[in-house]
Amino acid sequence: MSILLKTIVGSRLHGFAGARSDIDMLEVHTEPFYNAKTKTFKPELQTMTPNAYASLDVTSMTLSHFVERAYEGSHQALDAMFSTKARVDKITELREAFVSGPNIITAFASAITSTEPMEDIKKRRHAVRFTLNLIDILETGRYNPTLSAEKKEYILSVISLERSEFLKEMRTLSPISLGVFRD
Repeated sequence: MSILLKTIVGSRLHGFAGARSDIDMLEVHTEPFYNAKTKTFKPELQTMTPNAYASLDVTSMTLSHFVERAYEGSHQALDAMFSTKARVDKITELREAFVSGPNIITAFASAITSTEPMEDIKKRRHAVRFTLNLIDILETGRYNPTLSAEKKEYILSVISLERSEFLKEMRTLSPISLGVFRD
């Protein structure tokens, strides 16, 4: 089974990892994964290897499943598709030519609104990042999951606002109307 893409994803890709943050990886393989218990093949496999500092979480999937997930608007698949930190990349041309599918607004709206309640800082950070990614996607069909210093600074300033000010900023920022940002 050959690895076509192996990239860091999650907080280490976005630039928000702390010393004890998990190491999240996404791998794209040529073949499906055999489940000995069910005697079936699966298009996706997740493994976690805990250690004293941070666990290594690896999501592995077939190429067709990866492209399907990215086209459907899965932010994890899109992060890997647009990653500039791939350790293995045998599908560069595919990744460079890829643009998101027609369900992107619905998928990102779902990801953004699933971050309720807005009192949790990590969930707020995800909501702002997803919104910034959506703005880029609507303009170019792509986004850079590794945040610039300016975007990180903006996210940190927005997530520290009082609840009403945070909701107001998100209503202003969001290119689509989302009920979750109403007072």
